[in-house]
Amino acid sequence: MVSYLAPTPRELGELIRGFRKERGWTQARLGEQVGLLPKTISALESGTGNVLLANAMRCLSALEVDVYLQARRDAAESPTALFAREPQSRSTGSRRRISAVSKARKEKW
Repeated sequence: MVSYLAPTPRELGELIRGFRKERGWTQARLGEQVGLLPKTISALESGTGNVLLANAMRCLSALEVDVYLQARRDAAESPTALFAREPQSRSTGSRRRISAVSKARKEKW
């Protein structure tokens, strides 16, 4: 598996363009797959404009590209640790568990 680094919207857009072209798809075809206009795909690929992260994720999913996050440095508390902690309930004083992976995160577009 090859890993790619995309620290800016422009670089993420360039990767999306590359994956799209690798499949032989036009911007119009990708737009049809995810319900976006070709001009939105163009803005996403060029890293210009105000493009929603959700739209980028929909495009990556349609192109069958998985996204992984990796911290650049050791953090005092990892994001997964924040989800796993058991906060005190304000109303009853009882403890409840917060799931690290919500149902929405498990679903595919």
